[in-house]
Amino acid sequence: MALDPEKEFAAREKFEKEQAAKYQGMENLIRASGEKFLVLEHNGVKIRIRTALPPSIKREILKFIRKYPGMDLERAKRGDVDIASLPEGFIEDNMAHIYSGLASICIDAPYNSPGAWEYYDGQAGDAQMIFEEAQALMEEAHKTAISFLKKRAGTGDS
Repeated sequence: MALDPEKEFAAREKFEKEQAAKYQGMENLIRASGEKFLVLEHNGVKIRIRTALPPSIKREILKFIRKYPGMDLERAKRGDVDIASLPEGFIEDNMAHIYSGLASICIDAPYNSPGAWEYYDGQAGDAQMIFEEAQALMEEAHKTAISFLKKRAGTGDS
């Protein structure tokens, strides 16, 4: 069976057009997602944040949890542990995680820089609280979206 170059060329051209359309569709989705944001207000300052944690931060959180097995991170965050009993490097790792997490969810400068958060935390000491506020805001937005989708699915308006 001989290859038909015209047929092969047409098939390849069709494939390339389909791939380009898919790529453009994903580009449009990414661009639209980048335009959506939440506003976190802290001490009267409004900070635009993403609607969800980026995958890079989720991976960083998972690595942090695995690095300190058996550690009750929620108790540590609340300060309900004896500082002397914390593993070596825990506080530094935790703070670096918070600074990079805040930087990755903040849209605008200077808030999108871990160094800015480290500086701010050195002055005010509440970067962890801001990170937790941001996480709560994103979680609430997610719950609201899911609730809305469930209501729409139940009404047949979808």
